[in-house]
Amino acid sequence: MLEAWKTFNRRRTDFANDFAYPVRTAFIEEALEVNDLPLPDNAPPFIEARGAYSRRTWIGPAVGGLIR
Repeated sequence: MLEAWKTFNRRRTDFANDFAYPVRTAFIEEALEVNDLPLPDNAPPFIEARGAYSRRTWIGPAVGGLIR
């Protein structure tokens, strides 16, 4: 079970990095472009601080009842 959890966790991380992160970044960029998500007055433009605006940590369920 622990090996299955490790595999699932790796695949979940790959999914977050390869799919969810770019989609979220594009969503934020689009929302800023059409002014649905206004920036504060002193904030740098998205294009200059893309990494800061797109930073995230994807979390999922805990291991649960597995014994380590």
